[in-house]
Amino acid sequence: AKAFDRQCGFNMAVTLTGVKIGAMACADGWDNLVLPAVSASASADGFDATLDLQAENLASDEIEEGTKTKNAGLGAAIASGFILGTFFLELQQLLHLHGCPSHEG
Repeated sequence: AKAFDRQCGFNMAVTLTGVKIGAMACADGWDNLVLPAVSASASADGFDATLDLQAENLASDEIEEGTKTKNAGLGAAIASGFILGTFFLELQQLLHLHGCPSHEG
């Protein structure tokens, strides 16, 4: 078997109806690789590929894990904002009550 030593790739475009994939192109190096536009590949030699990214076609375990990770991250950000906001409001009130001069310029 002959070794295949080329760099290949393709463009993708997200549309309202799904993800359209352009034609694959290969070159001897990354610097020489020119990827055709998705719209150009759809008209050239009849190639037209669309990925159907509906929930039933995706790995439900990975979606569930991603959802949990997203929710945990956003929950931590909300809690941190609330805690820091409360801390700085209390600090401002404490400094105001003790008569500390403000730093108005």
